[in-house]
Amino acid sequence: MNTITCTSTISFIDGDKGILEYRGYPIEVLADKCSFLEVAYLVLWGELPTAKELKSFTKNVMNHTFVHSDVLSMMNSFRYDAHPMGMLCSTISALSTLYP
Repeated sequence: MNTITCTSTISFIDGDKGILEYRGYPIEVLADKCSFLEVAYLVLWGELPTAKELKSFTKNVMNHTFVHSDVLSMMNSFRYDAHPMGMLCSTISALSTLYP
């Protein structure tokens, strides 16, 4: 009831039949057989990666996961009970000052 329906080449959902697919693969298969990065590659490029493609993609993702120390300092300045969504919004906004 709360899902927006649209035509998509990335995902297909039929809640009445219990079907959820990404790029034609049932979610159960992806959850059981694939890693997060394999599924990310699938969503981005339309097919599951070969071993060589996965290795290259993983290296590329890992090279871009560095978090600037100023971002960590800012996140540590939030109260211990701060709402995660407020922290996320503030952090995303602050990223634009570090990575224009």
